[in-house]
Amino acid sequence: MTELGANPEQQSFSPVRYPAFAPPQGRRHRPALIGALLCAVAAVLVLVGSFVPLFLGKVQGPGGLVMTMSITGWDFHVDASGTSLPTSRNGAVPTNGVPLALGATVLLAAALLGFIAASRPSHAPSRRLAGVVAVAGAAFVAGTVSTVALQVISWFDSFRPTGLLATAPNTSADVSVGFGLWLLVGAAAGAVVAAVFAWVAPRDVAPLENPDGVIAG
Repeated sequence: MTELGANPEQQSFSPVRYPAFAPPQGRRHRPALIGALLCAVAAVLVLVGSFVPLFLGKVQGPGGLVMTMSITGWDFHVDASGTSLPTSRNGAVPTNGVPLALGATVLLAAALLGFIAASRPSHAPSRRLAGVVAVAGAAFVAGTVSTVALQVISWFDSFRPTGLLATAPNTSADVSVGFGLWLLVGAAAGAVVAAVFAWVAPRDVAPLENPDGVIAG
């Protein structure tokens, strides 16, 4: 205790020690790891979706005419039955598979960088690079999928009987969205979520300025 009347400026206090707490180490890696996993899943969905039919159409006409068409990101296939019509035919369409494959490659690169960043918590530049690549891949895939979706909508209007076939009796057309487009939409959504996780991955926690927890009086 200090004496009464002593100058407060001359009073001294013993240091009070408090335990220094550091944030849990494992939690810092979780966003980067989740982003990397989502990028990998989105890349696989993009690649699979490019080979699965994006559009399916079927036309039935007089005389037992039946024609079916399926369009993927790489080609189209037509099956037809009836007189003077080939049994099947393959052809070319806008090759959306090329930009889709490119987008999947960027997402795979982002996934690899994300796994590296998650395993190196003290290396902030690797997490920033993973975030930038993930955002670029997500934007590219989302833009490409939007273009493919617009093409599918146009195919709905194009795939219908025309000319004499349109006025013939017992003629009908049935069109539907292929499962491949839904895979691409899911991949684009997953890529956007992955980019968010990769971009907001927490920065390294600054070292404690007072690791001993000492507060001097």
